[in-house]
Amino acid sequence: MRDRDSRTDPLAEVGVICGRLNAAHADLIDLVTRLVEHQTWAISGIRSPEHWLTCFAGVSPATARDLVRIATRSTELPALQREVHSGRLSFGQAAVVAAHTPAGYDETVVQLAVHATVPQLRRALVKYDFTEQPDNPDTPDTPPPPPDAFSVAAQPAELAMWFERDRFHLTYTAPADIGALVQQALTEAKDALFLATTTGASSKDEGRRVRMADAMEQLAVRSLQIGTTDIAGRGDKFRIYLHLDTTGHGWLHKRGALPRHLLRK
Repeated sequence: MRDRDSRTDPLAEVGVICGRLNAAHADLIDLVTRLVEHQTWAISGIRSPEHWLTCFAGVSPATARDLVRIATRSTELPALQREVHSGRLSFGQAAVVAAHTPAGYDETVVQLAVHATVPQLRRALVKYDFTEQPDNPDTPDTPPPPPDAFSVAAQPAELAMWFERDRFHLTYTAPADIGALVQQALTEAKDALFLATTTGASSKDEGRRVRMADAMEQLAVRSLQIGTTDIAGRGDKFRIYLHLDTTGHGWLHKRGALPRHLLRK
């Protein structure tokens, strides 16, 4: 490991490091582009380009999806491809642009992206109205093309769940209309929890901040309560088993260990 001068400006140093990182990501995106174009990912035991990347590039499923999305949209978003290879866009910024930018608007979006953080960019693009005239002014009266059934926005919902390091992980992507439905359901559950904690809650729950993560738990509890009460034996099929031993350890059936705060309950 090389010695660094303690007087080095960290802003200058992080700029150099991130420049190398952005260049490496651009090379990886080029590899994924060729991987998808020539279908060289299709080897024995591999289900998709995303699966190939999780197996051989050591990335998470979410990162693999972002890499494939950026690569497959590079031809319809040329400005995104240009700025990724110039090093001005980080991988995180490029992933947000690829996920939310329709074809024809990329020049305008990347001008914003190079000056925005990833959270700022995500908030802006999710709420932006892309029904206005796109970047190409040569065809002002041309009607918009019909939706592409193979575009990212038209793909069916995807959900992945797994346990890692004694925690449950979940990722979910869906078309905008289904996403709005899920968002409203979570918002309603969050509101119901908030009302419960401010009206009829016990003193230990009073004033507790209700989060969207709590709403997800509330939806799961509701589903199990409503879906297992009318059919005999159905509740046993979806029961959650907790195992405890005499040494003070506990674990979920065929899953991870229970954290200490649950063992104390």
